[in-house]
Amino acid sequence: MNTTSTENKIEQIMSVAMDKIKVLADVNTVVGTPFTVLDGTTLIPLSKVTMGFLAGGGETKAQKKAEPPLAGGSGGGISINPIGFLVKQGDDIKIVNIEDTSPYGKLFDILPKIIKDISH
Repeated sequence: MNTTSTENKIEQIMSVAMDKIKVLADVNTVVGTPFTVLDGTTLIPLSKVTMGFLAGGGETKAQKKAEPPLAGGSGGGISINPIGFLVKQGDDIKIVNIEDTSPYGKLFDILPKIIKDISH
């Protein structure tokens, strides 16, 4: 059996999976796109990102003598939860946290309060 060829195929599986995860979990996922409200205050959404990843492979019975006996696979999961906003109003910068109950519903419930709090 050619272990170098087998190791290269496992590395390929892991490399492709990691490339896909990097696309999902870049800095823009954690620190969102800034937006400005009517009074000039800038809000930057902040999120908590949790990820899991696995990859593996093993030997199987070779169908042909030239092929290394390899089976492999990979998988992963990602969870993104909004946690608050970085708020810039004039020279003041503060973080406004939101409670984590229903991520999207709570975000829309609290956004008017955040805007009202920072405009005073």
